[in-house]
Amino acid sequence: MLTYSRDQLTNLDRCGLCVTRQVRKAIFRLDLWSPQQQRVREFQRRHDVNKRSADARPPRSLPTSTHAARYGLLNAQSIGNKSTSINCIINERQPDVLLLTETWHTGHDDVALRRCVPPGYTHVDVPRPSDGSRQNHGGVAAIVTSRLACRVIAPPREFSTFESVCFSVNGSGQTVVNLLVYRPGSAAVTEAFLRN
Repeated sequence: MLTYSRDQLTNLDRCGLCVTRQVRKAIFRLDLWSPQQQRVREFQRRHDVNKRSADARPPRSLPTSTHAARYGLLNAQSIGNKSTSINCIINERQPDVLLLTETWHTGHDDVALRRCVPPGYTHVDVPRPSDGSRQNHGGVAAIVTSRLACRVIAPPREFSTFESVCFSVNGSGQTVVNLLVYRPGSAAVTEAFLRN
């Protein structure tokens, strides 16, 4: 399977590549792409449906001792282009805690991360600081319902072989400590990772 980076795809446009009318029609007919007006209408329709269903849905009550908190885990591989999808997933499935790895964000006030968080939720995160390159494939975050009291737990020291965020959530008299660990899969497991 061929894969292209964003820059490679952008460069194709600069090469004077002209897609024939027949190819464009095939792309539209197969619903691989649609005209801009149609995309805008479809986005608006989905947004209106999601808003109506969210307004009609009764709010979930706090987890009780007989009902455990609902968790989700997503390897986002960049929240920059998926913030709307992540927000919709949270609105539709209503997890109490959604854990995200490979967010590719570099700061606590990242716009894409804030767009992932719907009303009634908050987030805790550990961004991967930028090393000056264009791509930053790390960062972890958790999006937590505001119905649970959330408190960040500071790590005892800095870790170099993995990224993590530790926090506790409290609801219905129960406290659960959560530790989200992300180890980049591009590097082999070493003795240093096992010692951390």
